[in-house]
Amino acid sequence: MISNYKNIITKEFLLNEYLINQKSTTQIGKQMGCSNVTISRYLIKYDIPRRNKAESVYLSRKKNFDVVELTKNYIDGLLIGDGSIINYNRWSALYFQGFALRYKDWAEKIKKDFSSFGIASKISKRTIPKRIIKTKIVPSSEIVILWTLKYDNFLLFRKRWYPNGVKNIPDDIEISPEFLSNWYQGDGSIHRLQKNIVISSLSFSRDDLLKVSRKINVKLNIKSVVHKTGIYINRKHAKLFLDYIEPYMVSCFDYKRL
Repeated sequence: MISNYKNIITKEFLLNEYLINQKSTTQIGKQMGCSNVTISRYLIKYDIPRRNKAESVYLSRKKNFDVVELTKNYIDGLLIGDGSIINYNRWSALYFQGFALRYKDWAEKIKKDFSSFGIASKISKRTIPKRIIKTKIVPSSEIVILWTLKYDNFLLFRKRWYPNGVKNIPDDIEISPEFLSNWYQGDGSIHRLQKNIVISSLSFSRDDLLKVSRKINVKLNIKSVVHKTGIYINRKHAKLFLDYIEPYMVSCFDYKRL
């Protein structure tokens, strides 16, 4: 049986299908018109390590969503703010974000949008007990927590945003209304008198923020600049920026509109 397939079931083919594409021996067998036993023999022949039972069970149940441009930009807009990707195991990760209780409507909208992307998520309310931070007593407060189920696709976002275990802005981000609206709603503010916009971001390097600022300027034909606390947009261009993201704004952020 081996000799009948040796020219088409190559080691390179199996490395790609079995290890990279994570197909089962049964799936590969159907693809090649042979049994899973034959595929298993080739794995042994090429000294390709077999999955254990736990790995096989997980892969048979794994969940995916389509990472199209809209989904990518939307999630990137959350991750440049307070969103996080948490590794669950070497096969999957989940999305997590906390919100002040007054922003529950935004959390609900994200949950609804995630659902349209094929991402299942849950929301719960938590109470943070009274605590002391730098000798200052902080009273207890209620927050909203959103988290998703585990998906292997989120590992792609984890690798892009946390290449060395530390959050960085990836080079391939794209400026879109979804991206900017999520970032602005999470981290943006508008000066009521001067009418300028600041998107605060103390977590990233100046080089990271310059990268985003340049892309914003090209996409919207405005002038944003990087200063010590984030990205600044003057009143001349603030309306252009807000008009661009207006369709995606949530009512709990009305105070961030002009």
